[in-house]
Parts: sequence; C-alpha cells; structure tokens
Amino acid sequence: MKKIIVALFMCFVCYPMMAQLPWVSFTPVQADPVQVPPSNHSSYGTVPPPRVQNNIDYEIIYAYIVRSNKFQKIKIKVYQKGSNIYVNSYYDKETNMWYNAFNTNASQTTKYDGEVIYNNFDYKASVSGLGYVYF
Repeated sequence: MKKIIVALFMCFVCYPMMAQLPWVSFTPVQADPVQVPPSNHSSYGTVPPPRVQNNIDYEIIYAYIVRSNKFQKIKIKVYQKGSNIYVNSYYDKETNMWYNAFNTNASQTTKYDGEVIYNNFDYKASVSGLGYVYF
C-alpha cells in the first residue's frame, strides 16, 4: 500500500514538471522567405481568357407604371439587340438609385392590354419589383 501511495505521489509531482519541458522546438525551414510576384496565371497553370466587354448603348427613356389606378412616370434604361428590346434597369426617385431589371425582354402591346394602353404605348415589360412597365 505504501508503494502505491509513493508511486501516485511521484506521478502527481513529476507530471506538471514534465509538461513544462520543451519537447519540440520550432526552427523555420527558410530563414528569409522569398516574395513571389503575382502573375496572370490561375492556380491550374493556364492563362485565363480575357473578359469580353460588351459595349451596349443604353438609352434612358421615360416609362409608365400603374400605381393605384394612376400612371406613374419613371426612368428606365433600355437597349436593342437584334429585333428585341430589353429593359436593363429602372430608376427610383426615393432612393436615388438604379435597380437591376435583369434584362427583361419587352413585348409589343396588344388590344388585350386595354384600349388606353394599346393606343398610347408601343411596348410593355414585366419587371420584378414594379410589375408591368409601359413605354
């Protein structure tokens, strides 16, 4: 019994002292690291393709939306690609910012849109956040 108590005592005394000993010391492999200049290569070792820049001529025009049975005038950016007309963004007066309309395709108004809309507007586009925009 005396041997067990002495062994436990030695374990409790020696263990904290051994924890303070440095078993591993850190030495850097490279004392002075070399700075690698940035390159145009990707991580796969190939040169990325150049970005295609589409120079689209946006035209800012006035359009109308229906709010509480009245037409409200807003600014929109439109462009033509081929025979199609797209709405790129719309302007909000309250926030003084342009909001993305996600290049919504505009279609021609029809008689089914109503006589007032058909007689006064050529195109309409369904823009998220606004509803139908007539221009």
